[in-house]
Amino acid sequence: MIRLRLIIHGRVQGVGFRPAIYRAAKKSGIRGWIKNTPSGVFLEVEGKTNTVNYLIKNLKNIAPVQAVIKNISIKKLPLKGFASFKILQSTISGKNYTLIPPDISICNPCKKELFTVSNRRFLYPFINCTNCGPRFSIIYDIPYDRVNTTMSDFKMCPRCQKEFNDPLTRRFHAQPNACAACGPKMLLTDKSGKMINCSDPVNKTIDLLKKGKIIAIKGIGGFHLCCDAMNKQAVLKLRKRKNRPDKPFAIMAPDIKAVRKLCFINKEEQKILLSPERPILLLQKKTETEIYKDVAPANKYLGVMLPYSPLHHLLFYPSKANNFHALIMTSGNISNEPISRNNDDAYQNLGEIADYFLIHNREIFNRCDDSIAHYAGKSIRVLRRARGYVPNAFDIYPTLKNKEIFAAGADMKSSFALFTKGRAFLSQYIGELNDKSTLEFFEEAFSRMADLTGAKPKTVLHDLHPNYLSTIFAKQFALKNLLEPSGIQHHQAHVASVAAEKNLKLPFIGVAFDGTGYGLDGNIWGGEFFAFTKDKILRSAHLDYFPLPGGDTTVKEIWRTAYALTDYRNIDFIDKNNISKLKIVKKMAETNINSPLTSSMGRFFDAAACLLGLRNETTYEAQAAIELESLCRNKPKEYYPVDLKKINSAHLFDSTEKIIIGQKQILSCILDDKKKGTVIEKIAEKFHLTIVKLISEIGEILAQTYGTDKILLSGGVFQNKVLTDWLTEEFKKKHLNIYFNTLVPSNDGGISLGQIWIYLNYIAKGY
Repeated sequence: MIRLRLIIHGRVQGVGFRPAIYRAAKKSGIRGWIKNTPSGVFLEVEGKTNTVNYLIKNLKNIAPVQAVIKNISIKKLPLKGFASFKILQSTISGKNYTLIPPDISICNPCKKELFTVSNRRFLYPFINCTNCGPRFSIIYDIPYDRVNTTMSDFKMCPRCQKEFNDPLTRRFHAQPNACAACGPKMLLTDKSGKMINCSDPVNKTIDLLKKGKIIAIKGIGGFHLCCDAMNKQAVLKLRKRKNRPDKPFAIMAPDIKAVRKLCFINKEEQKILLSPERPILLLQKKTETEIYKDVAPANKYLGVMLPYSPLHHLLFYPSKANNFHALIMTSGNISNEPISRNNDDAYQNLGEIADYFLIHNREIFNRCDDSIAHYAGKSIRVLRRARGYVPNAFDIYPTLKNKEIFAAGADMKSSFALFTKGRAFLSQYIGELNDKSTLEFFEEAFSRMADLTGAKPKTVLHDLHPNYLSTIFAKQFALKNLLEPSGIQHHQAHVASVAAEKNLKLPFIGVAFDGTGYGLDGNIWGGEFFAFTKDKILRSAHLDYFPLPGGDTTVKEIWRTAYALTDYRNIDFIDKNNISKLKIVKKMAETNINSPLTSSMGRFFDAAACLLGLRNETTYEAQAAIELESLCRNKPKEYYPVDLKKINSAHLFDSTEKIIIGQKQILSCILDDKKKGTVIEKIAEKFHLTIVKLISEIGEILAQTYGTDKILLSGGVFQNKVLTDWLTEEFKKKHLNIYFNTLVPSNDGGISLGQIWIYLNYIAKGY
């Protein structure tokens, strides 16, 4: 006989872990107890030595599918003579080492019950169990018990309480457990909040959607704006009201069969769509679909997700004969503001957009938007990390238990990170830090994540850009807590985010391509190659500097960049009637007035798109680059020549010799092809292959120079699926290992994780 005490760390609360262990222990005759604590799950087992050892050895197999066991500590104790095996009441004091569960999509058993007429939860929009349902969005505190969630407002009826107390049911200690008799309820109102008198709010919502109405729907982590994706008038009305002329809308399809009618989809993409995380997945559109073209104009991809909550399934319920092939499900917010999470905010923010509101009375404590991903480079790549993935942690340095770090990230695609107890917790997608409401969301999310993780930062990191709101917040936090903040270079952090996610060791070569980032020389970087050595980071190559006449204005008026990169020639893509404006722009660059220098690959893509006549101005971020990528169909054999030259540099942050990538020759070749009458699809393909070739050529040179076979690529430009797929093929031929971000966004949403990695590997070591 033997008695052991185990402390189990990981994602072991809110996922049905205790009942699974309870059932296994009872079945094998083991006695003892199990309970939740802020530090993890505590477990004492007593029984025959072989039986106890077998249980411990098979814990990972016994655990539910959503459980993640990070580590287990075991201590042998004297026999106590337990009479049975029990689940004890949770302990609420102690250090917090527990991983917080994310929100999980509805499981198949609950979905089956939802549509079973004889089941007492038939058509109940809040059905859940220990295997599915809201978690992060409703949690106040650890341990994950009902009293620490927004479900504490609802007292369970006797039947729900009986399930909750029975270890042999699927709802044993399912904290959001409820039914129509005791749980949250749906309500349909007009835009003023006046209740619409109807027996079935969901059914009435379906009728309104059929009539082309726009409905604000309260979901798991916030509101959606919903309309029929097949209804031209409804789609155009939503675009006008949301002031979103071109940016694609995400859609929700009822099932995989419906998705196949709209998009091309392979087995891996299907697996992602059906995963418990249920992200929006970018899929290539079929040319002939019933989706109205303005859902995703001038874009070969469609953002598609499957229903992940019971309510979503009810909107497609077959017996309602609704015939929806797809519904638009876009974030319920005003453009560039946070997603609305409570009813009052929704009425205030969405009242001019939505015709009606389908709401419920369960509070959303932690707002969390839909995640976005695509399948590229033979792997899932998360582009917006939120619902389903947050707050999963990254074990980047599990031995550093005493380091407590806050990394503020950047302002675009904002997210922050907290490092505590050897783990990095990356926050949910915040948005663009450009106004008061988004900054308030940042502060709110930071406060709540710090409480949930127990983090008490002693180190503060931020981007080098002095005017970023994230930088200002970090410095104010440091000043308030008498800490000394450290600035981390933007593009170095991009590359480091890959190293952190993949647990890679030095040395390696890093490629960081994006739209903008504050450089160490005061210029705007964005087309960078780095050598990460044991004790320093060297800027070993970059795109040649060029001016941005008008500064930030060039992000929207992309013709300015194209004009500058073609030496201010009066060429076809520019409106020749506005000669005075052209002269002003040229004068700005020549006299260095509001014309910062940049090495940005993102702006270079803008110029190429503009020269091809795709557009002169953009209405959303990276629009020109997305439309340029959308022209690509096949990998060509030809590409444009690249002008590479080596120079010596005296800057401390550069190597003694670095490669400068000339880009004007590429643009000249594009113009020549255009004059010859080459179709723009062919030119776009040659341009993309040119970028692939310059990355692979320079990457190979630097890898040989610094004695490594690892190439890390990050930054917003690498959200481009064509680039990712072709680079994967190219480097495979060279027998070099390339690494992209996968579960961490390659855009600025991953910057904060990279900031932590650089601090731990360089600054903390005195380099």
